[in-house]
Amino acid sequence: MSRYLFIARYASEGAKGVLKSGGTDRRTTIDKMASDLGGHMESFDFAFGEDDVFTTVELPDNKAAAAVALAINATGMTTVRTVVLLSPEEIDAAEDAAYGAGRRGDELPAELQRRESRLQRIREATRALKARAKEDAATKGEPVESAKPDPKAQYNFTDPESRIMKGPDGFVQGHNVQVAVDERQLIVGQGVPQDTNEKKQLLPMITTIAQPAGMTPTHVLADAGYCSEENLAAMAETTIDAYISTRKQTHGERPGPCPRGPLPTTATSIDRMSRKLLTKVEAAIYARRKAIVEPVLGQIKQARGFRQFLLRGVEKVRGEWSLVCTRNIVKLYRLCG
Repeated sequence: MSRYLFIARYASEGAKGVLKSGGTDRRTTIDKMASDLGGHMESFDFAFGEDDVFTTVELPDNKAAAAVALAINATGMTTVRTVVLLSPEEIDAAEDAAYGAGRRGDELPAELQRRESRLQRIREATRALKARAKEDAATKGEPVESAKPDPKAQYNFTDPESRIMKGPDGFVQGHNVQVAVDERQLIVGQGVPQDTNEKKQLLPMITTIAQPAGMTPTHVLADAGYCSEENLAAMAETTIDAYISTRKQTHGERPGPCPRGPLPTTATSIDRMSRKLLTKVEAAIYARRKAIVEPVLGQIKQARGFRQFLLRGVEKVRGEWSLVCTRNIVKLYRLCG
């Protein structure tokens, strides 16, 4: 049903009738008529000023409202105005019918919306690149206030926490996954850092291995991605026997004969590691790496079909990579079965 507001003014004869019969009599008359028409009266009030009576009635349709207006007019009113009342919910429903649910009708055109959203996202990307530049400056010990993004710095809108990295087939936008494997091809450590290479990941991965196992590995075999003067100097201060390739080798390449004679006094840590891996014993030890960790990566990619992440954001990616590394369950089942 609809709600109607009736606003009326008394003529002099009508006012005399109110004084004679009383205000409650007029209210009772309107209330009974509304009930007879299938509605009910919500309020009936007299007022001072230009208008004398305000009454709100809920009625089934406009025809019933017209009947009430005529009845009020017959009681001695000079004018009767009828106003259709709408609830806030009815206004919302009318707005949804006119513009669609969830819309106001004053939205920008689609073209301008895209333009505004693009500008907003570009501003967000600019702020993120500036923040990243300041973080890098703080890490390097440089002044943070004057740090500015590299002119070639890029920002990924799909997954801002991913990074551009160089792969075997060119550059890719992705995440840098890490995995440490023991001689039985069991994964003993894993991680997903936000660095684009492995230069800073050697010591963190050793820590990752030591945390659950409660012990530090005695030997470490790592490819050239982990080789740096800083890493080799840090490994020299531990009891770990490290075998880290100093350069990327081609498939099937065999190390040449180890040069005779001592290393020069000016030899760097990389020079010493390179000489170490040229000896027959150490070269044979490092060659075991391709039979330890590479099969695990191949099984993850080929046997399990895992070649890209389904989630976005570094924390979700880390969780997904942790699930991928549960291949240990299958491996342990086969080893113990």
